[in-house]
Amino acid sequence: MAQEPIHPEGNSFQPPHQPESDRLQHQRTFIQQEIQELDTEIRQTRQDQQQTYGSLQQHLVKIDSINKDIARQNQSVSETEADIASLEERYKKAAPKYSLFAGLLYFVAGLSFVAGDLIISHEIVAYALNIRNTTEAWFFAVGLAMVSVLLKPVYDRLIEGPYLQNQEKSQKLYASFKITLAIFSVLTLFVLGWFRYEAYRTDKMKQAITQNIKNLQLQQADQTSASAILQVEKQMQQVDVLNQGLVTSPFALASFVLSGVLFAVAGAVCLGVSFPILQGFWFRWLQAGPKLKRLRKLRLQKQQRLAEIEGSLSEHLIQKGTLENKLSFLTPLTDLTERRNRLRQHLYALTELPSSEVSREARLESSPVRNGHPLPQRMNGNH
Repeated sequence: MAQEPIHPEGNSFQPPHQPESDRLQHQRTFIQQEIQELDTEIRQTRQDQQQTYGSLQQHLVKIDSINKDIARQNQSVSETEADIASLEERYKKAAPKYSLFAGLLYFVAGLSFVAGDLIISHEIVAYALNIRNTTEAWFFAVGLAMVSVLLKPVYDRLIEGPYLQNQEKSQKLYASFKITLAIFSVLTLFVLGWFRYEAYRTDKMKQAITQNIKNLQLQQADQTSASAILQVEKQMQQVDVLNQGLVTSPFALASFVLSGVLFAVAGAVCLGVSFPILQGFWFRWLQAGPKLKRLRKLRLQKQQRLAEIEGSLSEHLIQKGTLENKLSFLTPLTDLTERRNRLRQHLYALTELPSSEVSREARLESSPVRNGHPLPQRMNGNH
């Protein structure tokens, strides 16, 4: 704050012999000069305040814009971090319980079962249904082989899915299914083994009969004789009987039926086990993994951008503080104006002072100090 000006008459001691009019003129001149200086200071202060305030407003507007930009950047970073957290959670949940090798092994086994069912369907069922066209027969065989694909969702939703979600609750159901499938597989293998043994025995017997026919033909001097032909026909009838017995064997029927059912169910089970494993690795390696890298890189870029914006905000805040400090050190215009008004009043009082008062003022000025203190001067009737 500016200090109150000392009255000129208190600063300039005039000798007693100086005329009162010169002394008053000197005071008026001094006050007028000080008023001019105050006018110049007021104009300069007003100009400084306007410039400083204008610059301050520019920084305030910029700070408000940067704060909004920071809010948007923070929201964008938060959204990216939420996406990363969600994807990381899905990434952890998608971790397969089996290795990739096990998934590939089950997948190959499932394809093998489907291919085996395809061969059985094409060679036996299509022929039995008298489908002579090769293309139609293959279409029919592929359709029957796709029963494994049809049964896969059933296995996934009824057996594999509940087991993966909650093993404790679905353990009994899963164990029952596995035991039933194991018993059915062993039974099918037993029937197939028995039928394979019968086929092997029949084949050996046919080989023996064929060898007998060759021996008879070598022993007969005339192979076109009636007795030779009759013996060969008897041997051939035995071969037909063996073939008929192999075809009409109940084990043959059970083998084809059980193997078809087993291949379809086993294919569905193997595909149902392998697909979640392969899907988990596919999601983690080819989908979630690259996307996580992109999101983390994007988050880093946004954080760097946010740091740059915050740095710019700090610079504007520093400038704002500097301008506010500058404004606080500027002399308030009200104080300067009030000081100028008081000087004007003092000047007016000296100008309008009567001659009698001038003589009295001169006498007072002739002894300006009383008891070591300057006497108070009266200005326009006011101390």
